[in-house]
Amino acid sequence: MDPNQKKNAELVDKFWEEQFKKISETADLKSHICTSRVKKVMKEVADVKIPNQTCVFMAKVCELFIKDITMRSMFKMKEAGRTSIEINDVVDTLGDIDSETKIEDDKAEISANEDD
Repeated sequence: MDPNQKKNAELVDKFWEEQFKKISETADLKSHICTSRVKKVMKEVADVKIPNQTCVFMAKVCELFIKDITMRSMFKMKEAGRTSIEINDVVDTLGDIDSETKIEDDKAEISANEDD
């Protein structure tokens, strides 16, 4: 891992530590995303009753996901020497996250099989 990647990974870790700290220090999960829109999207999938607390939680999760993707895409932008995020930065970031998740899933599966 090159120094920039290590620095970026540390920034991502710091971001998530701060977010978890903020969430644990407050009972209020206010989000900048409109909960009524989240509820509307959730109802598109299934016509069920969705509690407001669930919408607040999902709105916060979406907000944090967007912040994370934006931050990681900015790293790609800076590595390329640009001053604006391009769609390829976002696509590459999502691919990286998918790869990391697959690696973690594979590790978990191997660990589970070793217990047999």
